[in-house]
Amino acid sequence: MATYSIDHRLPSCAVNKDLLADIETYFLQKWSSLNEDKGACSFVFSITDSIGSEDMMSVKDYKFHLLPDDIKEATLEVKGNAYPTIRVSFRTVSVGSDVRIVVSDQNARELARGILTGILEILGPFKTRNYIFDPTNGLAIIGWLFLTMAAAWAGISLAPRLFTGANEDTRQITALFGPVVLCVCLGVIVFRLHPYTTFETRLNQKRAAIWNRLFYGVLASLVAAVIIAIVSRFWN
Repeated sequence: MATYSIDHRLPSCAVNKDLLADIETYFLQKWSSLNEDKGACSFVFSITDSIGSEDMMSVKDYKFHLLPDDIKEATLEVKGNAYPTIRVSFRTVSVGSDVRIVVSDQNARELARGILTGILEILGPFKTRNYIFDPTNGLAIIGWLFLTMAAAWAGISLAPRLFTGANEDTRQITALFGPVVLCVCLGVIVFRLHPYTTFETRLNQKRAAIWNRLFYGVLASLVAAVIIAIVSRFWN
């Protein structure tokens, strides 16, 4: 008999109570199908917020529909005297948002991979693009730096038109640092308000409605400034 373990990073997701209940159902069904007549398993659902952690025996034991506004992590785990042991952890950051599966069986590898596939299929409809804003994602940082440099270039190009009454040094400094500061501030806001895992909370619902409009509005303004700068340069 072999033992096979998997540690797999979860995709960025929008997590609500229904998704957590679906994962619990899958855990219990999978455990029961692999462990007939081997005793009961132990299931734990835990929520960690800014103050502490609460453990429950089922997702249904959480009596509210929306999760706490200050939630940091939600974990589901099933284990018992036999295998498999399955744990899924959702965190607001990518580090620690993962699934761990341990199976001991003659076909341990195939069973563990099958369980992982089942979990990822459940998560499929709940995936988001928040991984784009993950600070550990190198492409996200490169993209934001490119946007900042483009905004700075557009500002410098438009400086003679926007600051006709100022001297050259003032125009260049204002045109350079204005867009850069704007991009940096917007980046901090976006990275903070688009966590890797978005939990369905009342606060997040309000933030999504407000900050999405702000982000796309500012982004459209920056793109328009770049286009105007390009057109004005070639026009002249």
